[in-house]
Amino acid sequence: MRLEFPLELEESWGPPSGLLARRGGGISDRVRGALAWEGSLTRYLEAQWGHPVRVRLEEQESVATWPPGAALWGEGTPPPARGAVLLRTAWLHVEGEAMVFAHSQVSLAGLEEEVRQALVEGERPLGRLLSGGEGTLVRPRLELALAKAPFLADLTGRARESLFWCRRSLLSVDGTANARILEIFLQA
Repeated sequence: MRLEFPLELEESWGPPSGLLARRGGGISDRVRGALAWEGSLTRYLEAQWGHPVRVRLEEQESVATWPPGAALWGEGTPPPARGAVLLRTAWLHVEGEAMVFAHSQVSLAGLEEEVRQALVEGERPLGRLLSGGEGTLVRPRLELALAKAPFLADLTGRARESLFWCRRSLLSVDGTANARILEIFLQA
């Protein structure tokens, strides 16, 4: 599960303001806000939709070190720390509807055993686990792209030429980078 699915970029990775100004005219204000949000996506979705976010784990594995991925993550988004990494792919649902397909690469270094166990169980949102619900969560180097994702179009019954809004970022809690996150939005 080393993020083997291809993304065919229609618009290259860049700051949210630029891409949203050029191509964001047809998306809802709530989704526009979610794409540009630099804090916890779970908290944002719950506040905007008024319902809890449910996580449906697709797959995960623990690996000894960060997998390569400069093509996807960019040279400016290096792995946050050395050591074991949990690779996790999940769906975020609001009111039973899939909203986001997410791939996370989470550093296990320095995490308390209780947090590690909850990550492995895969039922709770990542940001909430890493911040303990209380820490300050930010996303340095948040970038957006528009991409075709044929694997995801097939899974969701959309045309293979469909464009998806994607975002990538580091996830930092209280100033410490803990994860790399790729999120593909299923709603516009």
